[in-house]
Amino acid sequence: MAGHSHGGQIWIPFYQVTNTLAEKYVKGLYDLEDDMKLYVNTGLGTTSIHARFGVIPEVTTFLIHI
Repeated sequence: MAGHSHGGQIWIPFYQVTNTLAEKYVKGLYDLEDDMKLYVNTGLGTTSIHARFGVIPEVTTFLIHI
């Protein structure tokens, strides 16, 4: 699991504004090497751009079974 990237904050169809701290992994679930997975949440707030457009804020809950 990772932190959050605000999902880029602005999503215009076919164009996404990325956060300089999260250019590669912006939002969602990613398959990495060695059967590892990475989940990046879009978070709730904003960064230096005080706006959100087309990126739904989220709080994610994981249920881990051992």
